[in-house]
Amino acid sequence: MSRPALSISGELNLILEALETVRLLAELEAGLHLTKRQQQRAARATGASLLLIRERVRSLDRVVRGLVDPAALLVAENGAHPDRDSDEGDVAIPTWGTKRTLENHRRELERAERRAQSLRDRKKVRGAG
Repeated sequence: MSRPALSISGELNLILEALETVRLLAELEAGLHLTKRQQQRAARATGASLLLIRERVRSLDRVVRGLVDPAALLVAENGAHPDRDSDEGDVAIPTWGTKRTLENHRRELERAERRAQSLRDRKKVRGAG
């Protein structure tokens, strides 16, 4: 049985739908006579939505570069379905297996240990100077 996979097209379409929602919210906000409190809530909602979209795009970038398991982004709406005709030309990135996940965690641990050593070395230099 093959592992689930992330559809890049599906993920991009989710992001586009979220952006369209923010656009519609902004248009509604502009056309309505909102109270000051409602304007503040709408502005916070717009900002929060854009922040979530930005982070989703960053996560997608990390998945595409092989730094993050596609499972972190996988939902029903962006799952790759090889039996669908509409998926022609789509790029599907399979979720990681146990071996790949362990390798990634080892790399992250090694990177964190190097950063910690670098910080200790800097502290020693500052203390000596």
